Amino acid sequence: TLACMSYNNGFWIFDRLQFQITRLDEQLNVVQQSSNILQMTGDAIDPTAMMEYQEVVYLNDPEIGLLQFDMFGGYMKTLPIKGIESFQVNNQFIFFIKNERLYRFNTLDLTEVEIAFDAKGVSEFMLHHDKLVVLRNHRIEVYEKFSELQP
Repeated sequence: TLACMSYNNGFWIFDRLQFQITRLDEQLNVVQQSSNILQMTGDAIDPTAMMEYQEVVYLNDPEIGLLQFDMFGGYMKTLPIKGIESFQVNNQFIFFIKNERLYRFNTLDLTEVEIAFDAKGVSEFMLHHDKLVVLRNHRIEVYEKFSELQP
């Protein structure tokens, strides 16, 4: 099972037995629920990460791609981003590390570009305002003005 934060102190969970995502409010009441994802997509997903950003829920399956759901749990599409473990969403861009390189995927035109950043040894990362925060070899590193690194 996976979980992520949601708006108004709620959260989403992925139920591996039911192949569904469910949104719970702060009192643990079910407020939204998807249909069976296996039936919707034909894929028996095995996601490794989940997050909500601007009313879209992202569910990452390294073998299948990044699945998108609307705020009601409705399946939207699967983005062709495979082989990743973690990701960050910022506006229309999805950032991820693959093969020790940092990439930016544009969800509008479906293009992927490599960012000039040495991601060797990075196990986790986070974008916050114009900063890139990484966990590399058990140390936290902060890079200011991340926008200047992007093409």
